[in-house]
Amino acid sequence: MAIVTGLSELKNMFVSTPVLIGDLPIDVLLDETPVFNWDITERPVEGGSDITDHRLERPVGLILECIFTNSELGISNVVSGAANVITGGAIGTALSLDTWQDKKDALYSLMRESQRLDITTPLDTYTNMMISSVRPNQNASNADAFFFRVELKEVDVISTEIIEIDESAIPKELKKKKKKKNNDSKDKTQKQQNKGTKQGTEADKRTPLAKFVGVGS
Repeated sequence: MAIVTGLSELKNMFVSTPVLIGDLPIDVLLDETPVFNWDITERPVEGGSDITDHRLERPVGLILECIFTNSELGISNVVSGAANVITGGAIGTALSLDTWQDKKDALYSLMRESQRLDITTPLDTYTNMMISSVRPNQNASNADAFFFRVELKEVDVISTEIIEIDESAIPKELKKKKKKKNNDSKDKTQKQQNKGTKQGTEADKRTPLAKFVGVGS
């Protein structure tokens, strides 16, 4: 009897990779279409120039055609549920989603919460994806399941870092330019303040209008 100690061994036993949108398992994956786009300039390109300067890579897109069913014995649910036990609850809540309505609600919750998700399929793993649309395909012939298309798009994640610069490493020429710029700024501010004070003083010295008004006219 084989003892399963990890998720990879569990996948090999079932000869299948569970399809996951985040932690949400997909019962049936009908089609997987990754989308790789580049924006190409429509302007003329000068001969001999680097062509990479005239195109812009767009975020990776992904289109999945899927089915949610009421079955709790689907391959994705079994693998995901067992992996959940092995990893101590890190994979998801596959066995708690009993009906396709439950799974549909969970999918819409992921979309409303604007989460960045990792998508696992038999072909690849896509990271930092967000759901851009869900398109149900429901009719009388598939009323006992939820047929849908989900479209996802990659989100570029950047990080910022504050670096402290050692003042001793700054060249003297740059220090002089910075000092001169600060002094010029201070002089300009002082001139504006002095101008305002002078105008206020001249206004105070003016003869009040009341002195020119005749009394008893």
